[in-house]
Amino acid sequence: MKQFVINVPDDKRSFFEELMHNLDFAITETSMVSEPILEWHKEIVLDRIANSTEEDYIPWDEAKLKIQRKNK
Repeated sequence: MKQFVINVPDDKRSFFEELMHNLDFAITETSMVSEPILEWHKEIVLDRIANSTEEDYIPWDEAKLKIQRKNK
């Protein structure tokens, strides 16, 4: 048996579910987040966002290259 994970936009959910039921597929809803986010971690992230400046940001293409280099 194969399992597929499909992300469906909220406005298409009822259509997708009806389609899957009509095709006799089983639907299991799961959350994208498997663990709750701890409050202390939220506070750290929000603090970093509040104290960041535009100079702290780098373009996405540059960030992607840095990530790819670290993974090699």
